Amino acid sequence: MPREFLNKNVTVVGLGLHGGGVGTIRWLLREGARVLVTDIAKPERLLPSILLLQKAGCRASRRLRFVLGRAHRKEDIVGSQLVVINPDVPRSSPVFRWAENEGIPIRIGDTSLFIERSKRRIIGVTGTRGKTTTTALIGSILRRSDPRAIVAGNLRVSPLDYLRGKELDGWAALELSSWQVEGLDNIRRSPNIAVITNILPDHRNRYRSMEEYYRAKCGISRYQQRGDVLVLNRDNRILRDAGCQTRGAVWWASRRTLPNHLNGAYESRGRVFFQRDGRALPVCSASSIKLLGAFQIENVLCAVAATLVAGIPIQTIRAGISQFRGVSGRLERIRLLHRVSYYNDTAATSPEATIGALQTLSKRHSGIMIILGGADKGLEYSQLMDMALRQCRSIVFLPGSATEKMICVLPPRARQSFAVVSSMNEAVREASSRASPGDAVLLSPAAASFGLFLHAYDRGEQFANAVDELR
Repeated sequence: MPREFLNKNVTVVGLGLHGGGVGTIRWLLREGARVLVTDIAKPERLLPSILLLQKAGCRASRRLRFVLGRAHRKEDIVGSQLVVINPDVPRSSPVFRWAENEGIPIRIGDTSLFIERSKRRIIGVTGTRGKTTTTALIGSILRRSDPRAIVAGNLRVSPLDYLRGKELDGWAALELSSWQVEGLDNIRRSPNIAVITNILPDHRNRYRSMEEYYRAKCGISRYQQRGDVLVLNRDNRILRDAGCQTRGAVWWASRRTLPNHLNGAYESRGRVFFQRDGRALPVCSASSIKLLGAFQIENVLCAVAATLVAGIPIQTIRAGISQFRGVSGRLERIRLLHRVSYYNDTAATSPEATIGALQTLSKRHSGIMIILGGADKGLEYSQLMDMALRQCRSIVFLPGSATEKMICVLPPRARQSFAVVSSMNEAVREASSRASPGDAVLLSPAAASFGLFLHAYDRGEQFANAVDELR
């Protein structure tokens, strides 16, 4: 089978640290391309990704060149037959204009390349909150039915790792950030089943308005065809009232009984049901869901709707739900020490996510020591800080622009209830020193990780390491 990019020049803009850049480079080299990688970050910051390429044998390739630690240059774009741009690169970057002016095709990250070429049927999941958990649960259920199913996307797993040789049939469950969804415009394709878990205020540092953010998320279904399905969370006001464009059918997920004319999954009286053409079938009891947090039921309902639409038997879905324990960094209890529970919720990068964590843990623990703060995404923190003062015995802040905004909305009387530290080790020691038996120490930052950490996963790993060192 001829390789599509044999001896073609491809520029990869943004190596990044989440695996997408590495997966793209590995795949392009397998396809025989000559690859130029450009990133404004310095080599030492990109070392984890560089080491992964080295481990895969890519660094020794004469077809791979790097331009790192400097601004993107027009000469790195001109002359390429394809430009693959990391989803984190903002649309204001001149690399888009340079490529477009030269008529060079643009692809956004590894997911665009995969969706464009894969023969698999695809379930794509996006949303402000819950997309990782929903994708992981969908993937777990799919694999129970067919071990060939894959789970990848915005999960530090590149789907391109599965795109080699004669590709197997089956399903692929992909988590898609709003930036990855925007990349679907370049290939004019959408997942066969698209899921939007919710749309809440987020990424105001990237999007000028909620309307712009909403349009980006809803792009996941823009190119669906008849026979495709869009699953929406009916409990989310924006999705319920505005919906999203699709040529396919719309199915719903809701914590309230669905009207008879709607299809989807819902919860009623402690049980999960699937409704189709006015007929409701029981799926499982809500008590069989092992995930922490009442808000998790919405993720489960989205997964139920998507997998039933995909043709997975109810008994397989029921078993998948009962065995699913969640994913790392999402309200994950990592240790019990001296009767104090430690929770890693590093994926909580918005106030709403942290509020959900506080609502859950306040019912389970006598007191909460919370670790907050980081880089601001243009969000509003008044409601969160009001709840933190009511629900938390102590607040420990990591440094950052979001931290400054959080502290500004605190009343003077609260000054004695918080501490500002300079590292995760210090944050864990400070929170632990203030905890008593029956309490919880919770990392739920409500902010991005830029500055102090490589990324949110690094933040969670540093938290886990610091907790592990406690005696």
